Amino acid sequence: MTNEEKLNNFRNMVMKAVRQNSADELDTYRESLDNAFEDYKKMKEQQAEAVIRAERVNLHREMNKTLSLEQIKIRHEYTKKYEERKKELFAEVRELLTQYMGTPAYEQLLIKQIKKAVKFARGEQVIIYIDPADEAHHASLQEATGAELTVSEYSFDGGMRAVLPKRNVLIDESFQTKMEEAMENFSFEGGNSGGK
Repeated sequence: MTNEEKLNNFRNMVMKAVRQNSADELDTYRESLDNAFEDYKKMKEQQAEAVIRAERVNLHREMNKTLSLEQIKIRHEYTKKYEERKKELFAEVRELLTQYMGTPAYEQLLIKQIKKAVKFARGEQVIIYIDPADEAHHASLQEATGAELTVSEYSFDGGMRAVLPKRNVLIDESFQTKMEEAMENFSFEGGNSGGK
């Protein structure tokens, strides 16, 4: 073999080895890039899932906040309507009481209340007050009960009040107190909500 053939053979072997080495390096580099790309994709997918989870949590939190605000608004509106209806109802009751106070049955009620207070006093001093609006009944009530009655300086919307000074007792049968108690303890009942 001539030198030139040997040189060509050597060149071909070197070129083949370089090509093979380059191809191997290129395959290794490509595999490394593919692995890096897969790792990058996994990392990005995990980040995307984390962002989606965080957004879900935020949306859920915002939804709960909005729901809570709406519930508060609905409760406020309900309470407002409830109080309006309650006031309307008790305005009607006051009107009916005013009409009742013009009937003979009202005077009979006062007689019954006064007699009950006198009986409770058991002979002790009792000061019995009637409402200024009932001054027209003063004489007939005293005659019917045999009790000394005092017309109050202050209105208590009808009924009567009595004081037993020795026992420090107040008997309050006034319509004002009864209305206040009724308003305080009142609740609408029935309907789908069970009255609550």
